[in-house]
Amino acid sequence: MIKLMLGMLVLCSVGISSAATAGENSGVYVYGALGQSQQSNLNNENQDAYMLLLGYQVNSKWAIEGGYVDLGTTNYPGSNLSTISGATSLTAVRTWLVPNDFGNNPFSILAKFGIAEVKSTLSGSGSVSYTKKGVTFGLGAKYDFDQNWALRLDADSFDTGEYTFGRVPVYSVGLSYKY
Repeated sequence: MIKLMLGMLVLCSVGISSAATAGENSGVYVYGALGQSQQSNLNNENQDAYMLLLGYQVNSKWAIEGGYVDLGTTNYPGSNLSTISGATSLTAVRTWLVPNDFGNNPFSILAKFGIAEVKSTLSGSGSVSYTKKGVTFGLGAKYDFDQNWALRLDADSFDTGEYTFGRVPVYSVGLSYKY
């Protein structure tokens, strides 16, 4: 997990130095989002989730982003057991601008594909942790308010490696700020 975050920071620091020469569509951004995950468990309830990501917009079509996603806490009815899950991820993001008649193209569609390391901890009378590395992917939409601020809607999928949960979808809405 730490190696993944350090690798992302190195990529972004290299990107900062080249951002001035790459044009106005490139640059480092931060993204924070709140949402819900849908874990298939005994009580079948949605869990609160959040994302904190750091990204580098390479050009108007491609970005690289990585960070942490909290997949929520699941409490099992009739017991003192609970599971806490979170993921670190590194993804490539492809953007397609949605043209409009005004020429500013503030809307865009996103597709994401990458790797994630999901760590889950089952606690009760004791504690058991397990980690699963796997593929993550997602779709989203973005509205650019101006050159720096954007609103995003995302639907992502993470593989927990646990039979009970399997793939966990996360639906979120958040803001990004490009430096």
